[in-house]
This record gives sequence, structure tokens and C-alpha cells, in this order.
Amino acid sequence: MKNFLTHLQSRAQSRLRTRDGFTLLELIISFSVMSIVVFGATSLYVTSIRSNAAQVEKFIAYNLAQEGLEGVRNIRDTYFRQSLPWDGSDTSVSLVDKPFIDGTYVISRKISLPIIQSFQSGSKESVKSSMPWIFKALSQKEDGLIYEVHAQENAGVPYYVNKMDSLPADSTPTMYNRSITLSKIDQNRMLVVAHVEWVDHGIPKFLDLTTELTNWKQRPF
Repeated sequence: MKNFLTHLQSRAQSRLRTRDGFTLLELIISFSVMSIVVFGATSLYVTSIRSNAAQVEKFIAYNLAQEGLEGVRNIRDTYFRQSLPWDGSDTSVSLVDKPFIDGTYVISRKISLPIIQSFQSGSKESVKSSMPWIFKALSQKEDGLIYEVHAQENAGVPYYVNKMDSLPADSTPTMYNRSITLSKIDQNRMLVVAHVEWVDHGIPKFLDLTTELTNWKQRPF
């Protein structure tokens, strides 16, 4: 009788140990479920990072294009203030390298900008030296390459310029390339397209902003 009870107790303990543990199949299923959950969470995290990075790249491209349009408009307004032809067609007193005629151009802020430089409104040379923009024909695509400049004279805030003959030592090339295309609509209207392109993980991308530049001083009022 004693041996029989001992045998029953041994079988019960064996069953308890079996119920408390995991079989090989259960372990495989558990690891599979955990792997799926971890892989899904990781993929979601990586996708989120890439999406945020893509938005930042597009934001920078938009601002570069917007700066290009504003630069062209600023040149036009400067001609207005000097009572010169709005499109810079009077080359004898041109304030930038090229007049506003059909073609593709590079526009960039000058690297060395005076904080505030006063000029004599009657002196065209004084106005030209104070002009903050470089506007010239795009001779090759490399001319449109954008560099980031970390200049101390700009209070440590980085800014962007197109490729020039001489760049500061602290400038670094970016992934962006910018160009400005002008198309004359009529004597008093000009279509301006700012084109910015870059490559995101091997995929070429671009952004275009368009505006119409007008000789609004010719309006009948």
C-alpha cells in the first residue's frame, strides 16, 4: 500500500512539472509572436524617422525656392527705386550681372554681406555694391549647387549660397541644386520659376515655385 501511494505521489508531481513548463512548440510560437511584434514596432519607428527626414528635406527645398523668388523680386524693386527699367535692360547701369531676359539663372545672396550698408541713392555704383544678390546665367549645372555656410559674421546662424568662385572654409555642399528660369510673357510681365532638386535615398526629387513678375509701375494710375 505504501509503495502504491508513493507511486501516485510521484506521478502527480511529474504532471505538475509538465503543466508548469513549456513544450518546444509553445516556445517556438512564443518567440515567433515576439519577433513579429518587435519587427513591426521597429519598422514603424524607422518609417517614422524617414518620414520626418523627408519632411525636413522638403521644408528646406521650399525655403530655398522661396528665397530665389524673393531675390528676383527684390532686384526688380531695386530697379524701381532707382527709376531704372524694371527688367534691367539698361545694361549701362545694370545692378546685377544679367538683365531679366528669357533663360536659366543662378541667384544667390552674397557671401560677405554688410550688416547695414548705407548708400547714396543717386550713385548707381553705390547701389550696386550694396545689392545683396548675385544674379548670373547658369552655364553648367554645378553652378546651381547649394552650400551651407557657418559664418561668424552671421551671428553663427548658417545660411545657404550657390556655388561661387571662392567659398569660406567652413562651407559644406548640400544635396540641393537651385536654378531660376525666366520666361517673358509680354513687355511688362515675366514668369519666374524657382527650381530646387535633390536626391533622397537614391530617389531624385524636385520642387518648383512659380510667380509672375510685373512692371506694375506701368499701370494706368
